[in-house]
Amino acid sequence: MSLISYESQLIPGLLQTEAYARFIFGCNYPPLEAEEIEKRVADRLGRQKILERKPRPLLHFILEESILHTEMGDPDAMREQPLHLRRCMDLPFVTIQIMPRNTPRHAGLAGPLVLLETPDHDGLVYVDGQLRGELYDEPADVSALLQRYGMLRSQALTVAESTRLLDALLDALLDALLGETCPAPHTPPLAPPPSTGSSPATATATAATASKSPTTGASPVTATVTAATASKSPPTPPPSTSATPR
Repeated sequence: MSLISYESQLIPGLLQTEAYARFIFGCNYPPLEAEEIEKRVADRLGRQKILERKPRPLLHFILEESILHTEMGDPDAMREQPLHLRRCMDLPFVTIQIMPRNTPRHAGLAGPLVLLETPDHDGLVYVDGQLRGELYDEPADVSALLQRYGMLRSQALTVAESTRLLDALLDALLDALLGETCPAPHTPPLAPPPSTGSSPATATATAATASKSPTTGASPVTATVTAATASKSPPTPPPSTSATPR
């Protein structure tokens, strides 16, 4: 048995995590009852047992890159889904290609499709819809959609390129997660200058005057600015000692 699938909106059901599947069913409208959601999740996870069956099925998936960047639902669940997808990439009977967002031409604008080949080598096509899916078995229909899928494969990234893209996405997710758990170190405020016994107003005026005066007792900030200015200004030439021409 073999299955090939193109998906433009969601991770295919056979590759979904439990949390991802539960979130997807929870987005249905009109909303489903909690019991119905759990039933559908259980059914979906049950169908994933095909990945453990022998002989192994041959599975090929093409996913839109935009699916990997979707920010919906619980962040932890959304982080787990691409990690699970990456594990599936390592299965010898699973092939995953990613359709880049900047592709110049696209053969799948009509929407998702699934093509099946049965153990008896019969071809079937399943196209999902808003209310129900349609199953096609006419040889002409199957042949036309097989040709379309072949063009999608040629337009998508190669398997190696798709793996590198997903690895880069996981690295970015990890960096973001570490940034959330490891905040930047706190910088303590500068200590106030020692009091000279004068009134607060006098001390403030004296500090402001000192910060503007090019004295050796200037504040560190003033000294830094002065040094930076001096490094940019050409040196003043020494006064000429030659006699004034007559």
